Amino acid sequence: MKFSKTFLLYTLRSVFILSFYGSCFGEKQDYLSAFPQELPLFQSVDHYPWTNPNAPLKGSIVLGSLTDFNTFHPDASLMGSGPPGLEFVHGTLFHRSAEEDGIAYPYVAQSVEVKRDPKGTPLSVIFYLNPKAVFHDGSAVTADDVVFSFDFLCKNKPHLQAYYAQVQEAKALPAVKEVQAVLFILKDKVSFELPLLLSELKVLSKKFYTTHDVMNNPWILPLGCGPYRLKEYRAGQCVTYEKVPSWWGDAIALGKGSFRFQKVRYDIFKNPDTLFEAFKKGDLDILEESNLDRWKRQYHFPAVKEKKTLLKEIPTQGILPASAFIFNTRLNLFKDMNVRWAISLMFPFEEVNQVAFHGMYRRFTSFFTNSVMAASGFTTEAEADLLQECQAPPEVLTTPCEKFTLFEGNLSERRKAAIHLLERSGWRLINGQMVHPSLGPLSFSLLLVQGRNIEKIYHIFRQALLSIGVEMNAVYVDQAAFQAKVQNFDFQMVFGPASISSSHPGNELLSIYGSKSANTKGSYNWAGIQDLTIDALVQKVLEAKNYGELLNASHCLDRCLLAGCYMILWGYCPVRMMAYWDRFSAPPRFPALTGPDWAFWWQKEEPPKTVQKR
Repeated sequence: MKFSKTFLLYTLRSVFILSFYGSCFGEKQDYLSAFPQELPLFQSVDHYPWTNPNAPLKGSIVLGSLTDFNTFHPDASLMGSGPPGLEFVHGTLFHRSAEEDGIAYPYVAQSVEVKRDPKGTPLSVIFYLNPKAVFHDGSAVTADDVVFSFDFLCKNKPHLQAYYAQVQEAKALPAVKEVQAVLFILKDKVSFELPLLLSELKVLSKKFYTTHDVMNNPWILPLGCGPYRLKEYRAGQCVTYEKVPSWWGDAIALGKGSFRFQKVRYDIFKNPDTLFEAFKKGDLDILEESNLDRWKRQYHFPAVKEKKTLLKEIPTQGILPASAFIFNTRLNLFKDMNVRWAISLMFPFEEVNQVAFHGMYRRFTSFFTNSVMAASGFTTEAEADLLQECQAPPEVLTTPCEKFTLFEGNLSERRKAAIHLLERSGWRLINGQMVHPSLGPLSFSLLLVQGRNIEKIYHIFRQALLSIGVEMNAVYVDQAAFQAKVQNFDFQMVFGPASISSSHPGNELLSIYGSKSANTKGSYNWAGIQDLTIDALVQKVLEAKNYGELLNASHCLDRCLLAGCYMILWGYCPVRMMAYWDRFSAPPRFPALTGPDWAFWWQKEEPPKTVQKR
């Protein structure tokens, strides 16, 4: 029998592919970790210890939000601002552990295989889908849906290139015993974290999103495979979700004991004061208070005294995402580090803390506060070696990192130091105004969201700056305008998030601190950081082969970010302040990373008659 050359080549190629993907992959796992040597705490559990699998599925919960919305697009960052709760509509391949950094467990995919080279670097990943996973219209989740989701959400999106550019190809594999699978082929020398990052992919219906133009019609109700479907909304007022009947995910660990409300509604408020008043009246069910002064002074209303409303302080756990006054270093004014340091020296944290926060706030002294990734004190020998290799400035090696935020001296002494720094850059204090011969008076605007609780901080900071002849003026905009401005870097200084929210740093560092993202609209590099040393250290974090290397590189990155004075780190409250009506129950403990998320609460069997019914 004669075979054509084409047939022989095809046969050999098929044999190679089958042998490669059949024999070189490791065992299927029901967890993912950033590093192969990291083992999970909750592998193969029936349910998580912070949930109650016997909690009734009943009732409704009404929450408040200060975030307005203008799109239901699954990647809302492309279109503006998505509604609160949209994350419960869409399922992901795996879900991040609520307790452990760098660990994920099954969700839409039931298992995973990761092929690695001898050094442990991931080469490719296969996700095996849960055959029971279905979209809200009853259609099965397929491998083609996952490939479509990757292409739709991740490919050729400038603001996501830092995350997914290392993926060479996503392809559906033939189903085996009704189990569909998706293969991600990775490029050379990728981050150890990439499989974990891919596991967070939202799974969308190819049929739905190819027949509905969500780019040009932002109000199309989304179709997902998560526990809730978006039922109705009133733009600028509220959005309501309903639990999917007989949701397929109730049978996996993620769903058992979680998502125990039949209906979830978010009411939208323009400012925290009206939100608080709505809670007092019983229009909202659970409120996490963000204003410590209000928590101390205003939570004495009758329902609290009568124990109809319960108060709980929960110690903060896990990494605390830093907030900061962020300089736009793309501007000539803030390219000068002397100017940035002078303004930073004048930030009166101690006064703000006493006046506005009863002295309870603590200063952020790291971009990884409350995490082992945070640097402290002087450099270790290993840190010094890496910093020298990456050509860090000398002061980074010789200065305890806390000195970059906890300044020596009182405000009067710091005022003299600030004026001296400005004078070194050609500024002069003339008739109470700091002036430069070519740049004119030193003044700038601070972009703020209307209604947020930072007015006291702003006014005290502004007065301190006026004492050295520097004028800072606030520009207040609504949430939608704020998003548009920061996405286009249309600000001089902005108050906002300054760090990652996971103490397991990875590819997101490229989007926040990497030079390539500095001028990519929609990236999170609001400061416009463009520094070769920081770029090199980010790569060291991404290329870390073990936890020790990750720690060392993260400490060094932390030191260089602090020394660069790209932003003025603010502070944080050491407790999370929860108020809720007594018809709700909470688990005995909350997971360290997510804290008191409503998804773990449930409604008591018999609501007290004293609580106002809606």
